[in-house]
Amino acid sequence: MEKLNDANGSTVIEVEDLRKNFGDLQAVDGITFNIEKGEIFGILGPNGAGKTTTMEIIVGLQQKSSGNVRVLGRDPGKDNGWLKQKIGVQLQTVNLFARLTVKETLALFAGFYHHPLEVKTVIDMLELDKKKNDWISNLSGGQLKRVAVGNAIIGNGDILFLDEPTAGLDPQSKQRVWSIINDLKAKGKTIFLATHFMEEAQELCDRVCIIDYGKIIEMDKPYHLIKKYFKETAIEFNVPLEELKEKIEHFAQVSRVNIVKDSTTIYTTDILSTISQLLDLCQQDEKALKNFRIRESNLEDVFLKITGRSIRE
Repeated sequence: MEKLNDANGSTVIEVEDLRKNFGDLQAVDGITFNIEKGEIFGILGPNGAGKTTTMEIIVGLQQKSSGNVRVLGRDPGKDNGWLKQKIGVQLQTVNLFARLTVKETLALFAGFYHHPLEVKTVIDMLELDKKKNDWISNLSGGQLKRVAVGNAIIGNGDILFLDEPTAGLDPQSKQRVWSIINDLKAKGKTIFLATHFMEEAQELCDRVCIIDYGKIIEMDKPYHLIKKYFKETAIEFNVPLEELKEKIEHFAQVSRVNIVKDSTTIYTTDILSTISQLLDLCQQDEKALKNFRIRESNLEDVFLKITGRSIRE
């Protein structure tokens, strides 16, 4: 396998008081963070939170309104030509030439860089050897997304920027993309991941920055954030228990009850006691208690607790 290059230095991305306005809309509102060499850094939030705008400013596709951004010690607004040789970018929208093959597409993108990886190396990483001679127009959504990630990889840059790399993919394709990202990290790449999938961020990221309405509302390692906000276990039901919410909230071991659309989540420090009381309560109200699961609290719970709303709302 061809060796991927290393970046020099420890901090590779510096963002300080970054702001971006579109008329009266404050899309990015004074955010600050650093990204270290070799880490997977996730910027999380719902659609419209400012994730893509932030990424596009960092890679030089948009101009900031104010603030400071440095990538590998350079200003992306001034050293864009130099920077393009050092990074790889996968944008949220995939637009490729329909009548080129997978192999031809990767070769085309390789031609934009001074020291690209071999096309075969990237095809092997993408697990697309059987599709390498197929037209882009004949690929499935998952295969197309992997080619887009491949176009970001092929330049052999020090930092990879991936914007919603698994959006719209089936579970199997999503797992394949996750595997590719983990392989890139193992090869020393720094990865900037923009996503609204909390499970993805929790699975992949060394640190996460949660933003909403253009502002950072939390930033830390996923495990630390979960432990900061939750010491409870979650019990999930596929039904909204709205009429029982107030009674459940009075259980001594229950800290909170969240009802979102057609589901109910109960956070408790004592699972057995809570389920026992729920069974008694549902029996009294002649309700059937079924289709529930027990899980540890996660980043989705953190987002809901600190914003008061689901990331999918």
